[in-house]
Amino acid sequence: MNEVQETIVKAAIPPAAIKDNAAFSSLVIDRNDFPGCAYLEFVGVLGATDVAMAVLKVVESDTKTNSTTLGGTPADVLDIVSKPGTGADDLPFVVGVDLRKTRQRYLQLQATAGNGTAGEAVKLGLKPSDYVLFPMTTEERAANADREKAMAARRRREAELDARHAREKELAAMEKAEKKAARVEA
Repeated sequence: MNEVQETIVKAAIPPAAIKDNAAFSSLVIDRNDFPGCAYLEFVGVLGATDVAMAVLKVVESDTKTNSTTLGGTPADVLDIVSKPGTGADDLPFVVGVDLRKTRQRYLQLQATAGNGTAGEAVKLGLKPSDYVLFPMTTEERAANADREKAMAARRRREAELDARHAREKELAAMEKAEKKAARVEA
């Protein structure tokens, strides 16, 4: 099974009506649903928009009230400074969260439409990953480089084995053809 077949994608903000100066209903994400996950990507698309989003941030808490509300006092994990807006109609955007840095069980991406004339529509999905795309320390960069070298070596070995098997098949076919030709001559 490859990584794409094992990928879990969940809705973070399901498609809904256009909002103007109002919050979108977003789902609470339980980190326990993604054991071993090191990185989450919230992948979104803005529909019609005439103004930048007012709020776009990821918050965390150890409790949740229900499927759309964090309990306790949620703490900011990531507040997006450059929010998508005018001119970003139907363009994807990604908000990444390094789970090695967060401490609490529940996460939520919160989004509020800006105060414009037409309003905004948004939908966001969630994709977990074992890979950290942007390592932060020298040790992590070295570990990622070592992993890449090992993967490249593995691919080379697999290619060599494939070439060897292909050559063996070719030789077997040639030997079979020679035996057949010798029987015909005899």
